[in-house]
Amino acid sequence: GVGMNKTELIRNLGTVAKSGTSEFLSNMNKDDSDSESGKNLIGQFGVGFYSAFLVADKVEVSSKRLDSDEQWKWSSEAKGSFSVVQDGKNEEPIHGSGTRITLFMKDDAEEFLKHDRIEELVKKYSQFISFPIYLEVEEEIEAEQRTANDGVEDDEELHVDGQNELEDGEKQPAVVKQKVKTWKLLNDQKPIWMREPGEVSNDEYNAFYDSLEYMPGVPFARSHFKAEGEVEFRALLYIQPKKPFTFLSTNDDSSK
Repeated sequence: GVGMNKTELIRNLGTVAKSGTSEFLSNMNKDDSDSESGKNLIGQFGVGFYSAFLVADKVEVSSKRLDSDEQWKWSSEAKGSFSVVQDGKNEEPIHGSGTRITLFMKDDAEEFLKHDRIEELVKKYSQFISFPIYLEVEEEIEAEQRTANDGVEDDEELHVDGQNELEDGEKQPAVVKQKVKTWKLLNDQKPIWMREPGEVSNDEYNAFYDSLEYMPGVPFARSHFKAEGEVEFRALLYIQPKKPFTFLSTNDDSSK
């Protein structure tokens, strides 16, 4: 959220296989007392950003640094060149600081614009990333009918269910169904295996198991541990409450 200036856009996006995250961690890890900091940062090889061109003909990155009033835009069509220009007055401004990425999708990649497809991919590949991922969705809410003086816009889509008569003859305000846009959190499951076992309750373990959607019920057993040595990792293993019906099937991928 700190944003980038022109020089940083050229250095970080104009150079393939340059990882700003790795450089940041390298500088930070020079202080041994802070060796655990940044363990949740993602990015290592400096090529993940360019995967955007698998689905987009053109990519624009607008960014504004926290300590600057200038907003810059990096743009490329993956044809061996890129441009960095100052965003004009017609561009949507970034309030405060931060970075906005705009993809101009390929004709054969329109499926990735569908909400269901986006949710499916985020839950499959980014469910346990510690940084929140939100998707703008349209929801229908109920509210009392507003009068003309209440500021209802002409293009606002409303559906009125009708009015109910009260016993004393007064009319109850009609229920109005209104479509509004809101932000939906997609990766709501946190990586509890990164926490210490003593900090996680049984309810949290069971709720996490339910989110995996392998088999309903309470797991038969679990093991939550941390391995240290030449290779360090944390793991959380579950044993299902019963054997799957397809356990001995060689054609079922879930039994492998």
